[in-house]
Amino acid sequence: MSDIVLSVQRNLHMTILGNIDVTTREYAAHLLSERLLAYKDTDSHILAIPNGGVPIGFFLANRLNLDFNVIPCRSIQLQGDMLMTLGAISVEDISLREDLELIPQSFIGGQLQVIRKKVENEFNLYNAIKPATSLKGVTVILVDDGLLDRHKIIACLRSIRKQKPGGIVVAIPFTTEQDASSIAKEVDEFVFLYKDRYAQRVYERLHVFPKITQEAVKVLLSNSLKHETLAVNEKI
Repeated sequence: MSDIVLSVQRNLHMTILGNIDVTTREYAAHLLSERLLAYKDTDSHILAIPNGGVPIGFFLANRLNLDFNVIPCRSIQLQGDMLMTLGAISVEDISLREDLELIPQSFIGGQLQVIRKKVENEFNLYNAIKPATSLKGVTVILVDDGLLDRHKIIACLRSIRKQKPGGIVVAIPFTTEQDASSIAKEVDEFVFLYKDRYAQRVYERLHVFPKITQEAVKVLLSNSLKHETLAVNEKI
């Protein structure tokens, strides 16, 4: 079956993949870029969530000739369950589940402290390679490689909104149905390739992608600087 593009809502677009296997982040970026051509050669900014979202953001930025950077964010995992999270922490904000009554507050508080420190360290590390730029008035395209935890995206959205962007787009290859509906209400446009009601099936698609290390993120950030410098020189 060939790709079928559907407009589900005014701000939500999807592709039914059919028999097409998306086994690399570069190919996922290629498919997403076809849905984001309206932003090509504009002042829009792509922000990718490390680690897995960074290659997709990098390839998207190259295809669309856009500014690229990262926005560190980490989920607060429930020990022993990869699909169960308590929330997430981004650079400047946090998003927590509402049904945490049965989780000890001491555990939540301890996790918040640990994860917040890790996010701060990541931000400082990546910011030293490529400093963050102002997002005021520009369209931000937030990218990750899969949506299994909407709190991760929501925490990032809250951080981004503090800089008063002109608009926000979320672009992700794989998502659950529940998270797709939730995030679509929060942004101007939500673009994805595949959704499923079962998180396990989304996880299985996402698990095909190779693991991305912090070193790989640093290399891609450095390479994006070279690409953007070349693009500027070509315009001059």
